[in-house]
Amino acid sequence: MELDRIYSEANQDPVGSLEWVLEKWIDNSRGLQGRRGGVVYLEIDRCLVIGDIHGDLDTLHRLLSKAWRGEPLLFLGDYIDRGFQQLETLKYIALLMDHAEVVTLRGNHEPPRWLPVYPHDFPHILRTQGVHHLYDHAQEMFDSLPIAAVLNGEALAIHGGIPVNISRVEELERPRREVLAEALWNDPFEGVGIRPSPRGVGHLYGIDVTRRFLGANGLRYHLRGHEAVDGYKVFHEGLGITLFSRLGIPYGNSRAAVYVYEPGGNHLDPGRFIYVFR
Repeated sequence: MELDRIYSEANQDPVGSLEWVLEKWIDNSRGLQGRRGGVVYLEIDRCLVIGDIHGDLDTLHRLLSKAWRGEPLLFLGDYIDRGFQQLETLKYIALLMDHAEVVTLRGNHEPPRWLPVYPHDFPHILRTQGVHHLYDHAQEMFDSLPIAAVLNGEALAIHGGIPVNISRVEELERPRREVLAEALWNDPFEGVGIRPSPRGVGHLYGIDVTRRFLGANGLRYHLRGHEAVDGYKVFHEGLGITLFSRLGIPYGNSRAAVYVYEPGGNHLDPGRFIYVFR
């Protein structure tokens, strides 16, 4: 199976190939068709959407082995930190880029220099492996990642959530600092209005914010990551879906999930969610 070969190769010398891996990610992101600044506009019949991974390569491989048919892959960010296979995960995704259209969105754990994240153990891993000098190259890779994707003009994909002080998707193409921070850090809550985030960065946004933004842009719903849910969680009366695609310490979730995006139809159809269990 092609994925098994990719998995095996990803586990071979991930440190020695890291410079190539980072360059592969940068070239892929900069060359995405339909990209306008921070937003990728996709016209596709089907794609697989993957939530936070955090260095859990084994779960990612299990999910793709179960769900992937060769269609485009859309990752919602948070590839590194906390997990035991961070370099292997980056290499695995880089290798996938030779076999499918791959869109890798930026997560809050791929931070801009002016907005550090904690915990951020990726630099420590590079230091212990003797390649800390490549962190600047990794930062270049982080900066190259788009922050949102629009699928067939009907669905928004973003890591954190809808920034509360913008009205148009186009404002994500050249985002101000505060807009970028919110795109990476915001979370929804089941209520109305805007609240300070307990994370210390960004805001919590209610269903009224979601309705207003989706309505102004002709969108039906949005997909996001950023929260450790049990595979997936539907919120705001079906206007949002949170995906989480890793298992294990420190989260304690019992299942991880990916989402099969297809245009139109019932976006909450249970058949669109594919799981693996701990």
